[in-house]
Amino acid sequence: MEDSYDIFYDHMKTLDSFLKVNGYVNTNPSYEDLEQDEFFKKIKETFMSNKELVDVIKDLKKDYRALMSGIFNHKTIPNKRIFVYFCSTLDDNMTSRVQEFLRILCDIKDCKNGVIITDRDLSSGAKKELNNVKDYNCPDSFDVYNIKMFTDKTFIDIVNSNFVPKVLKIMTIEEAKKFCDENRIKNTKLLKTIVDDPLCSFYMAKIGNIIVLERETGIESNILKTQIVYKYVTSMPFKRKNTSRR
Repeated sequence: MEDSYDIFYDHMKTLDSFLKVNGYVNTNPSYEDLEQDEFFKKIKETFMSNKELVDVIKDLKKDYRALMSGIFNHKTIPNKRIFVYFCSTLDDNMTSRVQEFLRILCDIKDCKNGVIITDRDLSSGAKKELNNVKDYNCPDSFDVYNIKMFTDKTFIDIVNSNFVPKVLKIMTIEEAKKFCDENRIKNTKLLKTIVDDPLCSFYMAKIGNIIVLERETGIESNILKTQIVYKYVTSMPFKRKNTSRR
């Protein structure tokens, strides 16, 4: 338990940032300035007070991490919810734990958005279970379930990172189509980013979204120069065109 305190504490801070940028209400209490024992006591109390969560996550004996999990409602969109599941895969079958996550997600009413955070990289079989739920060749499938996967090492707050461009807006699929039509540009001509890119994952971006970024380009005459960039979210790694001549 002592070895997990720093990881657990960092996760709860990152979760707060993640929920805010995605428009969800964080119903967790503040964990600032709590001693270790009080911190874990508060986490358990918060979890046990949520009857819906207790009903869907029935077995906590093998996974104390699950106490950090939660179901959160969107601030402005009715019936839009997200399930965040902190799952331990050590000393257990990874595929079965992912199946458990999917089973819980399906049991939660009006919840089509899910996040799973594991303590290590998933096996190929476990990843296949997740990918079976979303079809990379069918963007509309992301309207059914939008699932993102993190590990302890990758679930970090990138919102205020100096190494990550500032996200100004994420256009919905409808907004992205309108933007391309109004500007007479094909989405294939825009810069591309993969749906499983860390930035796309943290901002719950889906295939067909356009991410509007502000990035620094340098300093000129003591004035910081910035540039607006539009990136189209695509499904699979894109290939370079073969420009070699015979």
